[in-house]
Amino acid sequence: MALDAAMSMIVELVAAAQAPPRADEAGIGPLDEVGTGRAAALATELAAADPAVSALCSAPSPRCRATLVPLAVATGLEAEVVDALGWPTEVPTADAGDAWVDAAWEGGRALRFLEGRLAEVASRGRPVRLVACAPAEVVAAVTALLAGRDGLDLADVHCPDAGRVTLAFTDGRAASAVRRPPPPVRRRQEP
Repeated sequence: MALDAAMSMIVELVAAAQAPPRADEAGIGPLDEVGTGRAAALATELAAADPAVSALCSAPSPRCRATLVPLAVATGLEAEVVDALGWPTEVPTADAGDAWVDAAWEGGRALRFLEGRLAEVASRGRPVRLVACAPAEVVAAVTALLAGRDGLDLADVHCPDAGRVTLAFTDGRAASAVRRPPPPVRRRQEP
């Protein structure tokens, strides 16, 4: 199904929240106090968004899944775990191991998944807000791919932990992209 230009289609591409220092090199690990706070603040922001969140997707890493837990609770949606949003287990090219090739591979497979999921959710006939959490490098790769393909005006595609890029799609193309910083964390007050 083609994407309907008259319908609002938004992808919130979220970088996994902060983990403790020296977390597993693949970004796997529980969230630290700041990451947990940012995941909760992100849930508050996105649960109030218009159009409402209609689907949640996460890379397989526990860090990505943990980032979406508060939003899943707030929306009543279950986050689908999607390999295409995470680190590839292998890159089927002769240049495997080169950072630019890995980034292109990660961005391409993640974008293919996101565009397919947008079309699927849009077929329900309602405005779409898809929230997808991935490692920051995958967020940057997808954003760079869209900036090049669709001519988005972005000075930087990098996204800090718990930051996000809000992408608006029209006619199957990204019409706009807004980089958003991580939400502020409310500090616990000492008694």
